[in-house]
Amino acid sequence: MRSAHQPRHLVRRLLSAGILGSLGLIGFGLAPPSHAATAPAVVADQFATVPAPIAIELTPLERAGIAEGNALLSLSFEQREGLGDEIVLNAERRKHVLKRDPNDPTRFSGMIDFDFDLFVREQQQREALIKESREEKSPVFSGRELLGHERFGFLDPAIVERARIESLPFRIPRDVIVLPLSFVDPARELMITAPPVVNDPGRTFDICGNVGNPNGAWTFKTLMSNMANTPLTGVDPSDFVERWVRTWQVNNTLNTFPVPARPNIGPLVLNSWPRIAGKLDLNQSPFRLLAIVNRVDLRGNSVYGSSNAGEGRFVFGVVNRNSAGGCSTTRFTVILEYGVPIRGCAAVRSYGQQWDNLGNLVLGSPAYNTALQAITDQFTSANAAPNKPNRSAINQVRSNENALNPLWELREFVLRQGNPLLQISSTVQTPHHSWNNVCVRPSHLPLPHSPC
Repeated sequence: MRSAHQPRHLVRRLLSAGILGSLGLIGFGLAPPSHAATAPAVVADQFATVPAPIAIELTPLERAGIAEGNALLSLSFEQREGLGDEIVLNAERRKHVLKRDPNDPTRFSGMIDFDFDLFVREQQQREALIKESREEKSPVFSGRELLGHERFGFLDPAIVERARIESLPFRIPRDVIVLPLSFVDPARELMITAPPVVNDPGRTFDICGNVGNPNGAWTFKTLMSNMANTPLTGVDPSDFVERWVRTWQVNNTLNTFPVPARPNIGPLVLNSWPRIAGKLDLNQSPFRLLAIVNRVDLRGNSVYGSSNAGEGRFVFGVVNRNSAGGCSTTRFTVILEYGVPIRGCAAVRSYGQQWDNLGNLVLGSPAYNTALQAITDQFTSANAAPNKPNRSAINQVRSNENALNPLWELREFVLRQGNPLLQISSTVQTPHHSWNNVCVRPSHLPLPHSPC
């Protein structure tokens, strides 16, 4: 049990009842229809987001012995347009087909596999957590945008049990699907910045005092060496890092965007970085660990075939070696953003549970740090993602700084098939440079309120 003084927050959690959890969490990802008025089917791997169903009904048929599943799932939508005649859902390695009701074009039904015992246990847990926390609502986000708040809810287990006995249909309120609950301590399970963790002497290294283990599992050296994967690529980790750092020294163009060189990368980083036989000494890396971040919230929707466990991230800050000795911090951070190579609802749930279990351990204790490394090793180790470039699970490396130039700049780097080195890439959601210093009046603002 977590200690009474530990900060606790009631938050959303992935519903383990498989299909229903994925439907409620993300809404429906449905394929746009063909030019015909009714597309033959909505498939899992070609989808565009449309509103979630307005009603979800489940009929237990556990005693019927139907091969296609043990429950009849019925979904009702507000509109019929764009839905096709079938909806194909993926549950682990099995597909289920919901067909349009000929008498109600907004309703789709089909047999599915459903874990009723697990669903009942979760409702019991939700009821207990709601009573214990005395919280009534939770914030709802789309990315970083706060959309509003939704009320916590649970379904009376007695309703489910009666429906199972008599094979009766029952409605499942949206808040029961969207809002599975758990106590979470963000400092232990989401954004980990505690000094006993990021300064763990066996897993990290800080050149400001030469403290720690240069070969530790969470050092910049180890993570970049695993990313380079020398046995596979033949690229020396020191060369891998230096070639990446030197991208700041040359002009680039990306999608017509000019990316001017920032030559101060030399004096700030490269010039003072010790070398051995001409190569960067990665034991003396100026990248200091600041945070380990759990982004399981970025996971995909297993119902629509894009199951994954989100991302795991390491945040580093660049320190400057002072000419008079010692070092100082800079406004320069680098984030290694890994795609967690775990697939399938059960496996993703197990992975999320590993993070949640950290909340039962003393932050920064040997047991905590060991458990955390067991999690991070799953995505940082060499060969963690055999089908990706360098067999590395890295999705992208991002920088954020104004240490090299008074103007803040963000850069993004990726590995691509056929090239074992990090390459500069477009930074997502960046407006075209032609709009720089141009005042655009938002269409929803009347002229008297225009900022232009």
